[in-house]
Amino acid sequence: MATPNPASESPYGEGTRHVPWSDCLLGGDAICLDTSLGFFFINFCNIRGLRSNFQSVKHHLSSTKPNLLFLTETQLSEATDSSPFSVPSYFLYPHFRSKAGCCVYVRNDLTCSRAHALESSEFFTILLRLSSDSLTKFICAVYLSPNSSDYSKFFDYLTSKVEHILDLHPWRFQCSPQALAFLSLD
Repeated sequence: MATPNPASESPYGEGTRHVPWSDCLLGGDAICLDTSLGFFFINFCNIRGLRSNFQSVKHHLSSTKPNLLFLTETQLSEATDSSPFSVPSYFLYPHFRSKAGCCVYVRNDLTCSRAHALESSEFFTILLRLSSDSLTKFICAVYLSPNSSDYSKFFDYLTSKVEHILDLHPWRFQCSPQALAFLSLD
């Protein structure tokens, strides 16, 4: 397995910052964020339509080569075949819904699996289990519609999943300033 790019190789440096609209490689009115979690270079974007922005996604992945790219508001139906949205050197993990949905592109040099048992059909989430060296990391993409009114149920769901992960891997959990779950509430 190839060594993932360390955070210091990120073109944006370490930490988290909002990318100004003019700097967002995905174009449109997408809201973008980049961050590093230790050795992961991760991008997040509220894409507002994957079909209409797919060429920009392909360009972004080929030019910046993030370890993971989380997209929300993919706006594709559940029945959509994901193969037209494949990108060389990346695995696609979709959770499509017609007016919302999310997906994650994961570079294929990472050892990754989807933690389906921790996901919910009620909320737009994708939970990934990433393995590197002897550590397992869980990274979650979450989208909550701005029209949603049941925030407490949503946060109860998230809390229960964190507790479940801690029950399974209590000795491996470490909380740091770099620990980040992507939450889109726009």
